Amino acid sequence: MKTKKVFLSFMMAFYAVMIFSSPKANLKKTDERFLWVITGTDKNGNESKVYIQGTVHVATTNTCPLSDNVLKIFDEADRHVSEMSSSDYHQIQEVIQQKTLESAKKTGLNFLSLRLTPEEQEFYKTLADEVLKEEVPDDKTARDVAFLLLNRCEPWVSVQIINAYLLSKLDLNRENGIELQFYTRLENAGKEWDGLDSLETQVNVLLYGTYDEQVVLFKDSLHEAMDLEKMKEELNRMMTAYSSDDLDGLAECLLEDDKEKSSKNKKLYKKYNKVLITDRNKAWVKLIKNYLDQGGTTFIFAGAAHFLGDDSVFVHLKKAKIIE
Repeated sequence: MKTKKVFLSFMMAFYAVMIFSSPKANLKKTDERFLWVITGTDKNGNESKVYIQGTVHVATTNTCPLSDNVLKIFDEADRHVSEMSSSDYHQIQEVIQQKTLESAKKTGLNFLSLRLTPEEQEFYKTLADEVLKEEVPDDKTARDVAFLLLNRCEPWVSVQIINAYLLSKLDLNRENGIELQFYTRLENAGKEWDGLDSLETQVNVLLYGTYDEQVVLFKDSLHEAMDLEKMKEELNRMMTAYSSDDLDGLAECLLEDDKEKSSKNKKLYKKYNKVLITDRNKAWVKLIKNYLDQGGTTFIFAGAAHFLGDDSVFVHLKKAKIIE
């Protein structure tokens, strides 16, 4: 009799789980460029939708116009989510400036120029001077002092100088990127938005690595900047793939870039990509589940790389049995 009661209790618990557990949500790629929708049910059993817009952070002029349909979905959503929240978005530049000042005090007798070949030193000095001219166009002495300070900072600071140089040379800017278009639209409507990452996570990605590891990342970025023609070719391939909604094409471009970088420093880039992509993608899974449970319509916009390949957010959502 006791065995029978135990069996009946087990069966009742099993059927309760089957009845009351949320069914898996459905993932669908829409006809819009890099836009997916996850349709499920909220905690009350009502339909819930999470739209996910894969974005590019910067772009060339008129590369990424948003369709009227995407803007309609965006405007009518109950909540909006980006990689960083609206409050963090307005703080991050101040935090980076503070981290830059702190960086110059942490390096001791480490000077970045001592890690460079004469050719690398000459190119970086010219590159940095060109970027600094945007800030102090008529004061060569001030630019020289600024460069000396850069030399004292951790290498991640100089990586930002290279990024600024590449944006200029490749005719890229944030104004043409998808995020800024969405941010501007939300701010004009007086709306705030949530963040998939904390401010600490965003900053930690920027400051990733030991001094030696940052030197490697810096030198790899520097050598990319030294071959602008190759960069232009790769950029054109990526932007063409993104503009034409070619998921496989963009994934292939990103995979080739990863393979090339990791060919000489596989261990470092494996750790770096874990922090940059994998750990964040896994953390976003729980947040997406929470938005589904809240109900209504959520519109998420974040870098397209997070939604492509074997390590994508969607792969981790399937592993967590949240989507079919």
